[in-house]
Amino acid sequence: MTEATSPLSDQVPDPEVYRRRRSYTDLYARSLVGPMYYIVACLMLLFIGGLGSVALAVTICAAVMFLALWRLRYTNRLPVDFTDEQVCARWSRRQWGSIHAGYILWGLVTVVVTLDQGELNNAVFTASLAISMFGNAASTVFTVNSTQQRITLAALHWPIILVLAIFPQFRVLALVLFLHWIWCGLSATRLASEYRVQVELEYALLVSRAEVQALARTDALTGLANRHEYVSRLNWAWLSAQRNKSPLVMAVIDLDHFKVVNDVHGHLAGDVCLKHVAGLLKHHFRRADDFVARIGGEEFVAILPSTTIEVGLRMCEEFRLALAASVINFEDKSIKMTTSIGVGIVTPSAEIKPDASFARIDAATYEAKSRGRNQTVIAANIKA
Repeated sequence: MTEATSPLSDQVPDPEVYRRRRSYTDLYARSLVGPMYYIVACLMLLFIGGLGSVALAVTICAAVMFLALWRLRYTNRLPVDFTDEQVCARWSRRQWGSIHAGYILWGLVTVVVTLDQGELNNAVFTASLAISMFGNAASTVFTVNSTQQRITLAALHWPIILVLAIFPQFRVLALVLFLHWIWCGLSATRLASEYRVQVELEYALLVSRAEVQALARTDALTGLANRHEYVSRLNWAWLSAQRNKSPLVMAVIDLDHFKVVNDVHGHLAGDVCLKHVAGLLKHHFRRADDFVARIGGEEFVAILPSTTIEVGLRMCEEFRLALAASVINFEDKSIKMTTSIGVGIVTPSAEIKPDASFARIDAATYEAKSRGRNQTVIAANIKA
């Protein structure tokens, strides 16, 4: 992992996955409240009284069914993996099915009570008023899916509208509920649009925040991690190696005669050389846990978790030889570069600090320079 990423940082999810998780989480939380209001409405009808035996039985049974719907919604737990479209689709169908069932059930209760009463009295008015309240709730709460929201509003309103329209004494109420259905639809469209905009803004903010964090961790010229991210990653790798009792290799890489490149060819040429070196580092230290950072002008460091000194030495030598064999073209000039590398095994413990290990391996880098440059020295042979 040569890019400037932290193992502890939050990763920005795929936009579709983020929208799915956000909407499903909202739907689950919002759908748990509705059945309780249904039960309260049933109790109000029973309290008003005057219901015939059929309407009374239907109202009591409906209260029990609303309680069962609440349990069904509650036990339909959110998916663990929101990237699995099939699992998420099954969850959505179950949750929306229970929501539609609740609205259809209340619409049928209202139909039965209306037919039982045969006139516009307190029971019919209460049942119709509940439809109005539940419709308002649907247009406000279920904005996470505008299509399902419209199905819910239709399931709630149209059974009672069609029944009321049959009887002359109820046609005014049918017209009122019809107008209310239109109003709920318009409100639902506006609120669903606002919800989508809100989610998109949240995701854009998440991406923007991640980009800012990435810039704070990244060396602008090379695209590698910067010194600040190196310190964070070293501490993390140190603790992980100490906890897992796994080997940890560190390499300090210093370019040879880089000041001469800047003095002879100019700083723009030096920048081209640094980018070339960074590209080779990314290529040669590309395993999942490998980490490379630029910690100074021409100084780089590689952290290689779960790596033996033999493997670490081989990787450093392959990079060194590849750099020495490559040619860097700048304008009409061809520039050759070499590097001196110090590499060593790190044994994290309470007595040894990360800085001490770096100093020991950095000393090996200077030993490589004193021996003539363009070579790799194992820090085990150097005293820190």
